[in-house]
Amino acid sequence: MKVGIITIHKSNNYGACLQSYALWKYISSLGCDCEIIDLHRPIHPDFIPSKKYVRLRTGKPNLFRRALLFIKHRIRREKAKCVVPFSWSPELKTKFTEFNSQIKLSRPYRSIDELYEMPPDYDVYVSGSDQIWNPKMPYCIEPYFLTFVNKDGRKISYASSVGIASLLPKEKEKYRQWLSSYDFISVRERTGVDLLQQITGLNVEQVCDPTMLLYKEQWELHKKPITIRKKYILLFSLVYDKEAVDSCIKLAEDSGCELIYLSVKPPLGDVRKYTVVTNAGPGEWLSYIQNAELIITDSFHGTVFSIILQTKNFYSYVMKGSKNGSRIINLLSAFGMDSHLIRKFPMDSYDVLMGNGIDYHAVESVLEHERERSADYLKKALLT
Repeated sequence: MKVGIITIHKSNNYGACLQSYALWKYISSLGCDCEIIDLHRPIHPDFIPSKKYVRLRTGKPNLFRRALLFIKHRIRREKAKCVVPFSWSPELKTKFTEFNSQIKLSRPYRSIDELYEMPPDYDVYVSGSDQIWNPKMPYCIEPYFLTFVNKDGRKISYASSVGIASLLPKEKEKYRQWLSSYDFISVRERTGVDLLQQITGLNVEQVCDPTMLLYKEQWELHKKPITIRKKYILLFSLVYDKEAVDSCIKLAEDSGCELIYLSVKPPLGDVRKYTVVTNAGPGEWLSYIQNAELIITDSFHGTVFSIILQTKNFYSYVMKGSKNGSRIINLLSAFGMDSHLIRKFPMDSYDVLMGNGIDYHAVESVLEHERERSADYLKKALLT
């Protein structure tokens, strides 16, 4: 059986990179000839924009707000000491490229127009995971609803994410139309189930993130060595938050652990009290996650892999005003780990946080149930 996946791939983003690999790897393990449709996005150098296929939410740029943010960040950088300048290092790009090269890709499609003019031929087409159905994405998301597939093509989705809790009226109409020809629909979050069922009237199932379809031992094969001589607390952050950084500095001082700030973008403030890591590839990232004494993260996939790799202890937080925090909250709730959600800073002391341990026997039981249930759905959707 030939299977084509469309998802967010070839990205210098840990979550996107690892989820695309996981879904491709799992479907391939079922004996399918599986590949990811290599549709390029604006981040790719040879991307060609389309006049016909455009973003759902374009919006008018608020130039005044952008100017204020630029000035604010410039002032913060000038006042801060020891700030690490940001650049996509060739080393980091190479590490992501090396990991992504494991995945079998279709011929490249430099534009959406190319994809619609010469669509690939598969027995089954899969809308993959990640926020491929989020209307706020900075590119056209229509192809991720498989509208380039002919009317007889078999279409399913696995753990696709809308990413937000509500849609505009015009978006609801588009989603209703685009999803009407799907044979099976599944999403990653419970909020997505409720939203899409209400819009389409179709059956929508909730399944686990594809990274959870693979076992801990499978992910450990991809780990790369890191050189850390002492115990450390890991702050893995997608968005810089001074309160989070200050709280983690206090945790490090109380515990005697080293504090490591890991992100592909450096922090904005004084970095003399912690170690900044901005060149970790996916393999090193897995090692940093598994070997930490304690993880503090605002990342969904940071939370997911803390569970999969059974980190000694971890806590997830949701940024103030975040509209995407429900996915982390729902995930922790599903594993009975509501007490590992940080709702405000400063946090409790290191001893209190570590005293709230994790029963990984119970967590693994939930994970195995979710893995089996989701795998059964995917097999049924592919083979029925």
